Amino acid sequence: MRPDNNKGDILSTWKEIAAYLKSGVRTCLRWEKENGLPVHRQEGAPRSRIFAYKNELDAWFESRLGNGSIQPEPVPGPRRFWRSPFLLVPLGLLGVAAGLFIISRPRPAIPAKPAASGVPASAGVLLIVPGDLVETEFAGYGRLRLWRQQNDATLFEVWRIEPGRHSSLAVGDLDGEPGHEIAAPGYCREFEKAGDYTTSKIRFFINAYKHGFKDWWKTTFYDVSQCFFEKDNFESVETLIADIDGLPGNEILTVTAHSLAAFKFNPEAGELRMIWSQASFIPNTNLLMRSAAVGDVDADGKNEILATAAEGEEGAETPDRGWLLVLRWQDGRPQVVQIETLPGSTSARGLKIGNVIPGGTEEAIIACYRTKSGTRYGSIVGWASGRGFLFEKLIDEVGGEPFGGLSLAVGDLSPKPGDEVLVARNNPPEIISLFWQNQRLLPGPKYGLDAYARVNNVQIGPPRIPGAYSSVLVSGTGEWAGQAGRSYLELIQFGDGFIPQWVRTGGEKEDLRVSQAALIH
Repeated sequence: MRPDNNKGDILSTWKEIAAYLKSGVRTCLRWEKENGLPVHRQEGAPRSRIFAYKNELDAWFESRLGNGSIQPEPVPGPRRFWRSPFLLVPLGLLGVAAGLFIISRPRPAIPAKPAASGVPASAGVLLIVPGDLVETEFAGYGRLRLWRQQNDATLFEVWRIEPGRHSSLAVGDLDGEPGHEIAAPGYCREFEKAGDYTTSKIRFFINAYKHGFKDWWKTTFYDVSQCFFEKDNFESVETLIADIDGLPGNEILTVTAHSLAAFKFNPEAGELRMIWSQASFIPNTNLLMRSAAVGDVDADGKNEILATAAEGEEGAETPDRGWLLVLRWQDGRPQVVQIETLPGSTSARGLKIGNVIPGGTEEAIIACYRTKSGTRYGSIVGWASGRGFLFEKLIDEVGGEPFGGLSLAVGDLSPKPGDEVLVARNNPPEIISLFWQNQRLLPGPKYGLDAYARVNNVQIGPPRIPGAYSSVLVSGTGEWAGQAGRSYLELIQFGDGFIPQWVRTGGEKEDLRVSQAALIH
């Protein structure tokens, strides 16, 4: 990235940046590492070639002072008796002993100081441990939170950042270094006035959170050229971290109502960069993008992007009409190489990839819907590259609003060969397990959910208690009396059947519906 003179005055050295912010160079280096100071690096130049825009520094500095995540450098004062080395040594030993006692006791995270400017501030440094659970709440002044298992029956909150209105998230490796990163798209509404008319659009940006860092690690918020836009829909968003270009390093893939976009961490520039976005896939067809998955579906050693779409617009979809797109990275960008018509419409987050039929290439598992005599029926459809549609499993009546669609998970649920399918539905509220047996998909154990729960996501992960083979995470919202739209999280183990472990319904007074949750392993 090279400086753009149209974006305002430019500072080209760390010394100039430090002088402009009335701080030291070391402080600015620390702010860039820990607090996301918007400093850019020139691609193709040595790492010392940096630059920053004054207007971006002004916005960042004002917001960080407002949310309390940074403090101006104090003016050095006279040395005091209490700073004597003769006192510092014993006091330091007492501090270490007290610290060891305190950190050995698990406790809820201290809420972050309210952000006066609306810019997210976290409750301390993000420290991720395998087995943690991460979830985000979207509505209002939502938050992103990390939960940790205290014992077989309890999880407790260890970290949060707020406000953080993310409608989805993904966990994975973005920079090739040890530790996990969490990628989550945020949004802001922007208004444009033309004469007497005012229109608005939604600008999406990517926030990335990293183990060992406070607040966010990287964000594209400050650079509009690294954002993507939607007209209205900001909820049906899906995010994945996977390799889509065949080059070193993973990408962030996002699905919104009308487009796909991909971002990649550029270690030379130290920034997240948007490498591709596309909003038109089938000529003369208005697609409503629903879901995406990444996997090597043709066994050629390279991943493909699969995407599903309905036809029409939100709330006015063409009945029983849906599409499956296969995209492959060619000539520097994903290209559509195959289009399939689905046996019905489809829904957000209704596509997964797995090896359900042992011995062949991976299959796409898709939630489809058809309406007969005014009743909406759901089914699970399997498709494979070169083999076409392989099966369709009816899931009975699923209902319309307020029940929503089916939530899917595909993974290693049991010791049996191949992956299994989990279907979470809201009418009635339950989880259905499906196993490939005798050349067809057969139902296994079911698990009844809270009668007032409304599920929007389900995931399969490693076991968390002795005697279990895997775990299942369910998230969404609840319609309990006096608590409509409140938080819902449930952790279940699977052995010979489903084993209840932990459920959180309603939560605290300020808790909102969970837009997505994920197990970290």
